Amino acid sequence: EAIRRAEDQELRISWAEYEGHPFLLLRLWKRDGEGGWWPDKARGLTIKVRELPDLAEAVAGALERAEARR
Repeated sequence: EAIRRAEDQELRISWAEYEGHPFLLLRLWKRDGEGGWWPDKARGLTIKVRELPDLAEAVAGALERAEARR
């Protein structure tokens, strides 16, 4: 699923697995000159399943602060 889209890049979120361990993958994808999409090898983040509750709490807090600034 892509959550941020621009003409030549988008942030994608997906599930992946390594050696039987699932994780959430956030990666920036870029469009090449021919219109194909490729993952940016230098701009990505993996999140272990056990880290998801802490991430969700941090994002919720950031959202609350962002809404308070509006």
